[in-house]
Amino acid sequence: ELESEAAQAYEFITEKETSKIGFVTDDKMKIGCSPDRVFEKSGLEIKSPSHAVHMKYLIKNEVPPEYWGQVQFTMHVMGCDSWDFMSYHPDLPPLILCVGRDEEYIEKITEGIERFYEMMREKVSVLSERGVIDFDANDL
Repeated sequence: ELESEAAQAYEFITEKETSKIGFVTDDKMKIGCSPDRVFEKSGLEIKSPSHAVHMKYLIKNEVPPEYWGQVQFTMHVMGCDSWDFMSYHPDLPPLILCVGRDEEYIEKITEGIERFYEMMREKVSVLSERGVIDFDANDL
């Protein structure tokens, strides 16, 4: 795995000391994430793609769309205003980008999560009423 090597390169380049932590939750919404690394009041998302994909990321010089939501969701859960994204390949220069919060995007994520929990409460209520499960939907 290249994640540790990438984190060391990041620390050397940025002069920021990072820490590895486990799963983090936001108890209010019962959501969570697993940041690759954290530091100060922010963190780091590390990707170690193939040579060709990393070259594409270097050329575009932006967070790939397939990771935008992950970075925004992590900032939301962690309560951060920014998050660093790093694409790393040992044979090429790294790509390090600082990403700011996208409140509109985060609002859409939050609304989707709320709709999901409402749907789950409805389904759990039906199953509970039918005696299939013994669970209070309000606990979701």
